[in-house]
Amino acid sequence: MPRLTPISDEEAQGSPAVRALFEKDIAKEDEVLLSTRISSYRPGIAAAHKALGGSIKESGLIHAALRSLVKVRIANLIGCAY
Repeated sequence: MPRLTPISDEEAQGSPAVRALFEKDIAKEDEVLLSTRISSYRPGIAAAHKALGGSIKESGLIHAALRSLVKVRIANLIGCAY
């Protein structure tokens, strides 16, 4: 059982900030990511987290292959299928 229930599309309609986060995911990924559905309980923090991740990605300081390995390793450490 998940610790937090992901925010549904219907629930997102009640908050302009959450709706905006969902729309950005759909535009970029063609779906709303599970991480967005969970982090959207605090839309301000979710937006800042996405901005930080985008800045790291755009900086080019961490090679894409290493970034992928880090994601897989973290998912493994927390018991999350990736």
